[in-house]
Amino acid sequence: GTLSMIAGTILMPVLISIFEKMNHGWTIMTAVIGIPMALIGSIRYFTIPEVDVDKTSEEIQHVTIKDTIQAIISNKYTIIIMFMNMAIQIATAFNSSPMTYYFKYVVGNISQAGLIGAMSVPALAILVVLPKLAERFGRAKVLRTGMLISMFAYFFRYLAGGNMIFLCITTFIGTTAVMPLSVFGGLMLIDSMDYDKWKNHRNMEGAVFAGGSLGDTIGTGVGASLVGLFLNAFEYNGALEVQSNLAIIGIKAGISFVPAFFYLIIFILLRFFDLDKKMPQIRTELAERND
Repeated sequence: GTLSMIAGTILMPVLISIFEKMNHGWTIMTAVIGIPMALIGSIRYFTIPEVDVDKTSEEIQHVTIKDTIQAIISNKYTIIIMFMNMAIQIATAFNSSPMTYYFKYVVGNISQAGLIGAMSVPALAILVVLPKLAERFGRAKVLRTGMLISMFAYFFRYLAGGNMIFLCITTFIGTTAVMPLSVFGGLMLIDSMDYDKWKNHRNMEGAVFAGGSLGDTIGTGVGASLVGLFLNAFEYNGALEVQSNLAIIGIKAGISFVPAFFYLIIFILLRFFDLDKKMPQIRTELAERND
């Protein structure tokens, strides 16, 4: 999944530069991408066998929407994860959508935008040392440090202008520092499930997962809307070949100051996520209950 996202980030600017000036170029590009992806996605239906489950051997738990909502709002860690996911999706929207405009109007070459996506490849190297860092400093501290580093990296990206070296360096640092969140985010969600089971003596894992997914969904929608509203506030006009100075400032701020702001929000939220210290006791007590 991660590798396919990186490949898409690298290839998309190149495809845009090829098809944007053709008649029906966007339609052709959509077909070039969509048809192969639809075929690849369909492979799972022919290659993954169905597994019959004996429902009589399971304890069926009926959960209402009201139960789900109560489970989410009664677990502060689920709420923190939900807002973190919202923030990361909004930051991601600003890291991606305005980047095409940045390379068109600031750098002057859309096809070079693929270099920014390529920065995710060397950033994956941090995954090798993440377990050791988490073992020594704790997941929350590693994540908070990463958010601070990423915040400063994206803040200074505003100064890059057309300097590709400076732009790639700040992007690499920012991407690398955010990478732990993609690894530890799922583990934090699992910890939140165990916390809810320990605190409320119930199994509402689906509700906790729904809270995290809700944050992703809202963040994706809000992020896409905010990008448009933000650029419109700076008088961006897609019909113009040359943008105004105010629009250029908006484009530059959109890929720098805005993501930095949301990484600061995530840093603040992580200050309240203290499950790392509680999990040994929680796991011990849960194991005793199951014995």
